[in-house]
Amino acid sequence: MGTAVINTVREYIRRFVSTKEIGPNAVQVGIAQFATDTRLVMDLQTHGTKESLLSSLAAIRARSGQTINIGAALDFVRLNMLRPEKGSRISRNVPQLLLLIVSKQSSDSVAGPAQALQKLGVLALAAGSRAAVEDEMKQIAFSDSMVFMAKDFRQLFRNAREITDALSTLSGTVVVESPTDPAVITTVQRVFRDIVFLVDGSNYVGSSNLPFVRDFMINIVNQLNISPEQVQIGLMQFAEQPRIEFYLNSYNNNRDVVDKISQLRLTGGSVLNTGAAMSYALDNMFQTSVGSRKLQGAVQVLILITGGPLQDDAGSEADRLALANVLTFTVSSGQADQEELKKIAFIPNLAYHKQRFSELPALVDDMMQNIITVVGDTEVITGGERDVAFLIDGTDSVQGFFPYIRDFILKVIEPLDIGTDKIRVSVVQHSEKPTPVFYLKTYQTKEEVIRAVQGMALAGGRSLNTGAALRYMKSTIMSDSNGSRAAQNVPQFLIVLAADRSMDSVTGPAGELKTDGVVPFGVGVKNADKKQIEAIAHNPSFAFNVKEFRELEPILPRINNYISLSKDQLESALRQVQNDAVKRDIVFLLDGSDNTRDGFTDIKSFVKNIVGRLYVDEGLDRVSVVQFADRPAVGFHLNSHKTKSDNMNAIDNLAHKGGRRLNVGAALQFVRHRVFTSSTGSRRLEGVPQTLILLTSKASADSVKGPAFALKEHEIVAVGVGVADANLAELEMIEFKPGFAFKVTDFSSLNSIQTQVLSALNIQQDNQETKNGISDLVVELESPERDIVFLLDGSDDTLSGFPAMKTFVQQVVETLIVGENKDRVSVVQYSQDQQTHFSLNTYTDKQAVLNAVRQLDHRGGRPRNTGAALEQVRRNAFAESSGSRYQEGVPQVLILLTGGRSGDDVTRAAADLKKDKVVPFCVGTKSADILELQSIAHNPSYAFSVLTFDDIGSIRQQLESLVQRVPRQQPRERALNVLGSTQQRE
Repeated sequence: MGTAVINTVREYIRRFVSTKEIGPNAVQVGIAQFATDTRLVMDLQTHGTKESLLSSLAAIRARSGQTINIGAALDFVRLNMLRPEKGSRISRNVPQLLLLIVSKQSSDSVAGPAQALQKLGVLALAAGSRAAVEDEMKQIAFSDSMVFMAKDFRQLFRNAREITDALSTLSGTVVVESPTDPAVITTVQRVFRDIVFLVDGSNYVGSSNLPFVRDFMINIVNQLNISPEQVQIGLMQFAEQPRIEFYLNSYNNNRDVVDKISQLRLTGGSVLNTGAAMSYALDNMFQTSVGSRKLQGAVQVLILITGGPLQDDAGSEADRLALANVLTFTVSSGQADQEELKKIAFIPNLAYHKQRFSELPALVDDMMQNIITVVGDTEVITGGERDVAFLIDGTDSVQGFFPYIRDFILKVIEPLDIGTDKIRVSVVQHSEKPTPVFYLKTYQTKEEVIRAVQGMALAGGRSLNTGAALRYMKSTIMSDSNGSRAAQNVPQFLIVLAADRSMDSVTGPAGELKTDGVVPFGVGVKNADKKQIEAIAHNPSFAFNVKEFRELEPILPRINNYISLSKDQLESALRQVQNDAVKRDIVFLLDGSDNTRDGFTDIKSFVKNIVGRLYVDEGLDRVSVVQFADRPAVGFHLNSHKTKSDNMNAIDNLAHKGGRRLNVGAALQFVRHRVFTSSTGSRRLEGVPQTLILLTSKASADSVKGPAFALKEHEIVAVGVGVADANLAELEMIEFKPGFAFKVTDFSSLNSIQTQVLSALNIQQDNQETKNGISDLVVELESPERDIVFLLDGSDDTLSGFPAMKTFVQQVVETLIVGENKDRVSVVQYSQDQQTHFSLNTYTDKQAVLNAVRQLDHRGGRPRNTGAALEQVRRNAFAESSGSRYQEGVPQVLILLTGGRSGDDVTRAAADLKKDKVVPFCVGTKSADILELQSIAHNPSYAFSVLTFDDIGSIRQQLESLVQRVPRQQPRERALNVLGSTQQRE
């Protein structure tokens, strides 16, 4: 192979490795190169991390040689690489896969070496190009379907999905040998399950029987591949109360899971609330936020292990689990009632009982096949109705890719039960205008729908007006007259696929669909605008963006899983995703003094369990860890790690700091100045909530009062966790609000307060930081009164858009309670200079304000001096003489509507407004400078951009919601000058 081909092969290996978890308990990779002889590049155990493996791929370089000996190379791999001392885990039944890549015919025989590999149980795949001989490849590969041939290697590896899929899904072999018969190889399907052990921690099991229970669980784990791609394990115990030991996503390899199970200690007690524990497991363990992959199709399994009688209503909870598609196994001994537990199991055959606990470890052999193969099915015929509509790109630009689009639709509808009283389907193409292919009521059988999709031709068109098409979907396709059953409470789904940016606004039409209860998915390909796709989708988790059409397939399971949910499950999932979509920056500040040395493992476990519940991989949550004693030391910053697994590894690698003094005050100052900063990953200036979790084990040696107040002043939400000798009063001084300080007696009890700590993390900031990051402490209630000034761009550029501006102002005013002691409104128009149409104290009732707005005339003029206008409203519109109540703490709100870039500087005027505690919102058209708007706005999220003023209604509800949440300021006294007289704001 020449240099170009080797580079192509190396790039394929890099891409493959990048998608896998690499390590001794995950995927291991070995590489050898050969010509006439064979050279080892790396053993299976050479690289334990993805990073080191990727960096070593440069060692793969072109080798000289005219002939190749494939047979000798196969023997080399078998004899020198697939050995336990070289990293092979063949003795542990880990699949052994070999991908052979060749460009010509072998100079030696391949038959014997290939057969030897098959007898060993190795699954061989063969990829050949140029002069490679296909018959030779078929001798080597374990089946003809595992031979991949192409004229050119670049072509072969550019579209290497079949090879990658085979390497990713072939999960094992069973080899049967006899003296005369050839080896028979059967592939075993990959196991994809979430398994939670629910262990009786009462005296009915007791410490004497605990080793048998632990061995039972460990025997199961040892027969599974634990990883985020295959099997995940969670563990709970219960007696009177349930207790979570670790979540499904806490540990991602066999060793860690086994180690944690080995450390299990029972809580004790004679009360056994099995039903309550099952309910707790369903609500807290089988959730996406803690690792459940139910939405990706992972089978959900609960294994209940108990030694005592049922003392509460476990039957109804078993039904809840079954309806949630959780498979319940029961394993019992001692005083447990075998017949009662058969009613608890998903089916009676999944209830196992032994007279003695010592028999449990051997029970695994009888259970294992059911644990990895049984699939629950609680689907019912009734209640499965859905209306599913597709809105696809029909422009000329997708002509060459239209087969991919047809295939995408077919794969979405493939698992659906289509029928008049079941699932209805519609397809619409769109370009400048929408073109229906068929309506929801057109076809009554799946066969008819499939034929219609297969026969669908491209409509054509030059550009996309997706916004208009969304309105068409709402008014026409998803209407009663065309087959929608929304009025009958049937779930409504819309799947939008676009390969380019929409020329019109999608935000408003998408919002109207969502308001009507439609659940839209956004799928963007090639040149689609990511922000538009996210705006279309029900929420960011329902938005998918890929570079190429061939990359659509991996998103299919997620769409199918949501569509297949029952109505109740769908509502629950949508609520869950909405809750999950909140961004957070979370800093753990951990006591690293000598006092915590023995408990540091429990502290790290506590932190990991919290991080396990966060949304790091989705880009929502960021995590930092700081340790302190006499002085602080950063473990890692908010922007150090972008994945949950990297954060977990970093926590595992934390070494205990040590130190005799505990200076909590200095540590609080340190994180405020050095960790909650933009340069280290904080997103506070974007309005992302900032949270500090402080963990201490004794009283501080320095004062915490000042630093604690500074945290609150900067709106950093502090949660205090105390252990053993921690000073609770000190933690309560630091906590953000009452109820945010917790204390436990010892380190092993930390996990008992996880739920309370996680609840504290969900708090929303009541107002965002001003530009310099400092804001006053505010009363948490929404204000019943506001002073609102509208500043309208009246320059020549906005003549055609001025009626839409007036309508917008009227619509906002309609939502207010206008009155002398309620909301006050003022309108100012500007271009080169400014004109106040009416002040805050001009009108005291809503109708008078609406009439005044209706009579506004466009002023005209140029240039557009936004900076001067901002200064004018600060000095005059928000003055006490004009009706402003800023001295009373009434929120001061400015809403700027502009059609272009300012002709003067806005920086100073915007900063002065914020110093005066005015909260500016900005709305600009496409001609406005969004960066300029963001610099004027209270924070960047308070700046909105629309295509034209006709689209301004699309952001109205969002703006109104934000305006309503602007809190009261603390009432302020007028400043006194040196002569003792009152001084006005300047």
